[in-house]
Amino acid sequence: MIEVLFVVSIVGFTIVRLIPGDQARVILGDNFTQESYDQLRAALGLDKSLAEGYVSWISGVLRGDFGYSFSLHHDVLPIVLQYLVPTLWLALFSAFLALAVAIPLGIAAGQRQGGPADVTLNVLAMAGVSVPGFIISLLLVRIFAVELKILPVAGFVSPADDLLEAVSHLLLPAVALAVVQIAGIGRVTRAAVVDVASSDFVRTARSKGAGPARVTLVHVLRAVGIPILTVVAQSFGSLVGGAAVIETIFSIPGVGQLMLSSIQHRDIPVIQGTILVVATIYVVLYALVDIGYSAIDPRIRITGQQSKKARNQ
Repeated sequence: MIEVLFVVSIVGFTIVRLIPGDQARVILGDNFTQESYDQLRAALGLDKSLAEGYVSWISGVLRGDFGYSFSLHHDVLPIVLQYLVPTLWLALFSAFLALAVAIPLGIAAGQRQGGPADVTLNVLAMAGVSVPGFIISLLLVRIFAVELKILPVAGFVSPADDLLEAVSHLLLPAVALAVVQIAGIGRVTRAAVVDVASSDFVRTARSKGAGPARVTLVHVLRAVGIPILTVVAQSFGSLVGGAAVIETIFSIPGVGQLMLSSIQHRDIPVIQGTILVVATIYVVLYALVDIGYSAIDPRIRITGQQSKKARNQ
């Protein structure tokens, strides 16, 4: 995790520093003095070489100092965490909807290939791949917010303040994000079920009198847990990192909107801080997935222990 974050911090810092134009002039506008210009360049680290600027920035990050936002006039880390909360709620709600639809649909499609569930999954997969998220968002807004007037068109309410109101505001953007995730999770689940359904241990369980429900819940789901967990982690990571367009359409104050605004204002500290925080979420999520692998399949723990023992010998 530390190595990945170290590489991400270098790449993110370098890309931001290579953005065309003079960031200090963009922030100050047309009217500024040479003294204020020099002070801002020094504060942004633009007066240093690339290596010196990175060392200065990462040293502050390790102390918990992500810098100061000159467009929002506040420390960077509290701003990023504040905007991260709506994005995480949206990602969690979208992931919940995707799992609630994709896993049962994928299991049904895998058990009855060519049946109604399989056809439905293929249609959703085609829609998720071919229709952009903003088109789905606009269609949902047109139908449920403009025509039927049963859901709000934009805004965000924290679930801690009003759960029902929060769900009503998050439902449309969550569905728009979940369509793509349903396609991916459903297809992986279907493929895993098809592969496992013909395995020896499933046939043995059936020969011993286990019913379809028990075979599915006890044997099939456990066996397909690792590929499902992998694609769920990938999906959740893409939800957190790729919600910018959806947040803009539905006026959700998340990290997507923060990033777009910071790029427009050339707010270098916020851009760098946001990249690092989102990358941290990714690596922590995948670390949890690795832990989840060993919990689902004990053979992974045994293999790891045997490999470690062999190396020590």
